[in-house]
Amino acid sequence: MSTTIAMSKYWADFRQQLSGAGTISIDADGQRATCTAGAGDVAYVKKFIPARAGEIVKFSFLARRISGEPKAAINYPAAGDSQSVVDIDSDEMVEYTVSYIVPYTNDEGADYLQLSLGTFTSEAGSCEVVNPRIQVSDGSLGFMRVWCAGLIELTRAGGATTAAIDDTHMNCGIKSVDWDSSTKVLTIEMLKSPNQSLALRPMLSAEFRLGLLPELFTKAGNYQQTSGEFDISFYDGGSSTVDVNSLLTNGETVFVSVWAFGI
Repeated sequence: MSTTIAMSKYWADFRQQLSGAGTISIDADGQRATCTAGAGDVAYVKKFIPARAGEIVKFSFLARRISGEPKAAINYPAAGDSQSVVDIDSDEMVEYTVSYIVPYTNDEGADYLQLSLGTFTSEAGSCEVVNPRIQVSDGSLGFMRVWCAGLIELTRAGGATTAAIDDTHMNCGIKSVDWDSSTKVLTIEMLKSPNQSLALRPMLSAEFRLGLLPELFTKAGNYQQTSGEFDISFYDGGSSTVDVNSLLTNGETVFVSVWAFGI
């Protein structure tokens, strides 16, 4: 079976790696990142994905070199083991692709791929990058396309609750998250969809992780195809929504897993 998936679009999907005076700035649209580091420092974005034997992984993006020697690489079977590297050497915005075929000797219980982009060697460099895409093809498993997936933190501090993407777990396709204390709703922003009459809207799901507030349950819906937003509300078994902020004390965090699947 040949399966192709696009795993990413927004830089919020990637982790940031910095040292020394390295900097990474991401525009408000979430799609344009600038990585800058001096000699001996690092400033790059990275993404981990599972490695399965025979799969072809392609990491594509638009980029331009601002200075120095920025690069992109695919590491396997672990971080630091560069198998495929491309130099970002054009001062104009052009498309780059770096690819790798996972070998048949792959240990799926231990090996993984790290995709890196920016300045991660001893040379200084700076680059501007846009529209990252990760494609996996020739996979042995068939599955629906993931529109978004991730773990959201709801944390109370100073009497108010805020939402954030938990970067210790996998996440993809989530552009932004927001907790509205007035409506008691968690809003997720992801990909937009064509006219709803085409039946291309995704299926939505959300649930609490084990831990705090085990008596609550979630409902996900109200997807807006023009904005790519959908809402998550919280209930205690009745018909009225519950204010998560009122159930938390300062310093407490609850976690909500969210998914959206479609064709």
